[in-house]
Amino acid sequence: MSGEIEQTTATRFLLGELAEDEQERLERRLLEDGAAGEAVAAAEDDLLDAYAAGELPRRQRLAFERRLRGSAALRRRAAFARALARATGAGSATGAGRPAGVVVPGPGLRRGFAAPLASLAAAASLLLAVACGWLLWRGTAMTERLASLETEAAVLTAERDALATRSGELDRRLAGERAAATEIEAALAARDRRLADLEAELESRRTAPPPAPVTASFVLSAALRSEFGSRRLELAPGVERVRLTLDVGTREDYPSYLAVITGPTGREVWSQRGLPPAAGAAGTAVDLILPAAVLADGRHEALLYGEPASASAEPELVGAFEFEPVRRGS
Repeated sequence: MSGEIEQTTATRFLLGELAEDEQERLERRLLEDGAAGEAVAAAEDDLLDAYAAGELPRRQRLAFERRLRGSAALRRRAAFARALARATGAGSATGAGRPAGVVVPGPGLRRGFAAPLASLAAAASLLLAVACGWLLWRGTAMTERLASLETEAAVLTAERDALATRSGELDRRLAGERAAATEIEAALAARDRRLADLEAELESRRTAPPPAPVTASFVLSAALRSEFGSRRLELAPGVERVRLTLDVGTREDYPSYLAVITGPTGREVWSQRGLPPAAGAAGTAVDLILPAAVLADGRHEALLYGEPASASAEPELVGAFEFEPVRRGS
């Protein structure tokens, strides 16, 4: 569309009666051409006057009322136009009732102000459209950013919860492993103490002298032989050695002695040479220490020989002692 906009076209534009492509072309022109805006504003003034005066056909009135419902500013202008129409209508009806010198503004007078107002309105509309577009874009961007941040927050919250759960599991495992380590350390400490005790006991056994064998001691006197017969020797359980003190009853001068023990069968079961003499109760005595195992139950005889100083001389019998070992519990 070129040149000025026809009033009919502007009116149809305002009532939404143009085809869609025509409507779009005129909207673009209004943004670029101030004169086109003035023409549309003038057509809008005429529509307001006709609507206020009740002169619009039914179809145009319904279309204009739809436009009114969408614009509060237009509704205010329509109310003003209706009030003005009622005032001017009352003056015309009374004739002389109009005050002298009072000029009632009509459509022409309003149209004189319409051109600059239309330019301002077009500029304001353009600025408002730009501002609304920017706000819409900004709001959309902020909405998208907010949605993105909420998504990231949800992801981070889920990761935090997962990490908290994992941390709790690891803490429980660590506590269990620490408890197990404590038990193992206690067991190792007990084992070390036991080993130390065993080593100390072993060392004490290594360094301690062996226990002395259990020895049973008896005195056999030649004087008691003829009076009481064989001497009964009671051996307690656990006796390992037997010490026999052979008291000859007379004083002998041999430097050493030979002792021979015979068993119940008369066979020799033990003997020892080079025994030193000792002082007895009534004369010379000789101590014998022999294993208890060689003495069986029954009659035994201990023969004591004096060994002369000369190696070529034969030992001489100085005493014979009978005794009978008896083990307790047998």
